[in-house]
This record gives sequence, structure tokens and C-alpha cells, in this order.
Amino acid sequence: MKNKDDKKQQEEEVKKFFEENTQEIELKPLSSDIKGKFEREIKDLEEFKEEINTTQKSFLEKSKELKEQLVSLVRSGKIKLDKAEQEKSDQKIEMYKKFLQGIEQEVNSELNFCKELVSDSPPKILRVFKGGSQDSGQVLENKIKTIKKYIKKSQKDLRVSFSKYDFSLSNQIKNLIYLEAYLKRAKK
Repeated sequence: MKNKDDKKQQEEEVKKFFEENTQEIELKPLSSDIKGKFEREIKDLEEFKEEINTTQKSFLEKSKELKEQLVSLVRSGKIKLDKAEQEKSDQKIEMYKKFLQGIEQEVNSELNFCKELVSDSPPKILRVFKGGSQDSGQVLENKIKTIKKYIKKSQKDLRVSFSKYDFSLSNQIKNLIYLEAYLKRAKK
């Protein structure tokens, strides 16, 4: 119940913040140049989304393989698991899954915004921060730059984090395979 109340309070605070710090401006029809730039951003966002999906799939497959290898060894009675360490490992896997889902949600949000702008019926207004540019063309140019930077930074973060997890999972799987082979030879 407390989480529900906390979430509701956070939503109210965000709503209040936006009401106090943003304003609506008229969105003028997009020039062909701006529309083309947003269409390129849509393509880049869709490619990044595909990279995220590939990363998620690979991560889930490797974490599943690791879990299956562990279960096999435990069931055979060859090893015992430290419950605390296993829980810690499971928490790290869940944390990384949530990280990937968060990036995917952000990309979907940006993608939906861009698609809405270039659609046959774009929005008539934009919500911008007070004190910022009131020119919708300038606001959209800034948005394009922001999206480009976001994609570049997020791709780097995704690739670095995934390489660490991928190496770690692959190494753990390899070690379990070696352990299982060793135990089979030792048993003979």
C-alpha cells in the first residue's frame, strides 16, 4: 500500500512541477527539412531499439543457460549453492533486466514523439519549459540534437554494460562446464 501511495505522491509532484515550470506554445507546420531530420531520428531510434531487443534476448538466454547449468549441478548433488550468493546474483540479473527495460521505454517514448510529429495529424501545441525558446522551429531543432546525443550516450552505456555482463555470464557458464567435466572425471 505504501508503494502505491508513494507512486501517487510522485505523480502529483511531477504534475505540479510541469504545471509550474512549463507552458504550451503553438506548433507551426514542420518544414520539409525538419520533417526529414525527424524521419532520420525515427530510423536511428528504431535501429537502437532493435539493438536493445537483441541485447535483451542475448542476456536472457545466457542468464537462463547459467541457471540451468547450476540447477543441473545442484540436482546431481555435485555442488551446493550458497543461498545468499544466489539471491545476490538473481538480484543483479533483475536489476540489469530493469535497466534494459528502462532504456527501451525511453526509446519508445522518443520514438512515439517523433512519429507523432511527422504524422498526417501532428499535435497543434508543444509543452516547453518557461524561459526557453518560444519558437517551435528552434525547440524542434534542439529536440533533434537532444535525441542524437541521447542515442549516442545510451548506445555507449548499453554496449559497455552488456559487454561486462556478457563476459561475466560467459565466464561463469564456462567455469561450470569445466567443473562438471572435472567432477565426472573425478568420479571415474
